[in-house]
Amino acid sequence: MGYYSENLPPRVRAALEVLEHCRNRQDGSCCDPGGNELSRPEEAMQRQALQVLTLYLAGEMDYGDEPPTPRKPPDDEPGATQPVTV
Repeated sequence: MGYYSENLPPRVRAALEVLEHCRNRQDGSCCDPGGNELSRPEEAMQRQALQVLTLYLAGEMDYGDEPPTPRKPPDDEPGATQPVTV
């Protein structure tokens, strides 16, 4: 897939691999030069892969593996030692 794919989240890499598989099936390969129609499950996977890439490229989802950690205020910040009550 290339050098840049190492920096992509696993879901985005998987989506790209699904799209590559679908393209290979439609265009044919060295062993089967004629293109083939995608099956219904392959078409569904292709749509989902495109959805993943659309959300990723639009900045709507980052698909990171690690959840964000809450930021702890510095000790010298006002209210850092006492919890906020309502």
